[in-house]
Amino acid sequence: VWDLRHQPVPHDTSVFQPPNLDAGPRGPLVMPGEFEVALSTASADDPSSVLATTHLEVRWDPLMPLPESEIRARYEFTLALYEMQQIGYHAQVQAAKLLERARISVDSLKALEDETPVVLADSLLSVMEDALSEIRTRNSDLRGWWRGLIGEFDGGPSVIGSMTGPTAAQEARLAWTRAQFAEAVDDLDAILRETAPELTRILEEAGVPPFELPERGEGPAAYR
Repeated sequence: VWDLRHQPVPHDTSVFQPPNLDAGPRGPLVMPGEFEVALSTASADDPSSVLATTHLEVRWDPLMPLPESEIRARYEFTLALYEMQQIGYHAQVQAAKLLERARISVDSLKALEDETPVVLADSLLSVMEDALSEIRTRNSDLRGWWRGLIGEFDGGPSVIGSMTGPTAAQEARLAWTRAQFAEAVDDLDAILRETAPELTRILEEAGVPPFELPERGEGPAAYR
């Protein structure tokens, strides 16, 4: 059974579960075209696990004729929406990991009972906590905007969605939401680039092993 959608982008469940309050762990509908279907016993990346393959043609509904340009526009718009979900999700995972590691390291520093570096480290940790809290709040607000747009356009548990291309208003909402997500990620990058390295420097000078900056998860490229 196939719902004619791409596989969902993998989520890092070590921090947050898949965002089922958004669209859930699903991918966008595929474009009409030729596909290869493989029956396997394990991972599709393991050639020895493939038992059989065949070809499948996905066709557009003939009762709803649309020019290919509009079908393509709908597909690209949906990709952009799901890519934003992943950008926000992975940025929030990275922020949570960063804060957890920083707090553990500062607690190790406090165990040394050297007041001067502790004061400096606490000050930087406070800056990080405030900034990351702001990013988390903004991310939550943006997901609300995103949920409204993805539900209206691509459907959901109680919404039909649209099978035509985006309207001018939807395009404008996408552009605005994308810009807001970019600002939130830029703020996180500033913490990773400036505040976190300064905190690790203080830790190293005090003899505490520095914490490793977490990597940001991959997402958008999976659909391209």
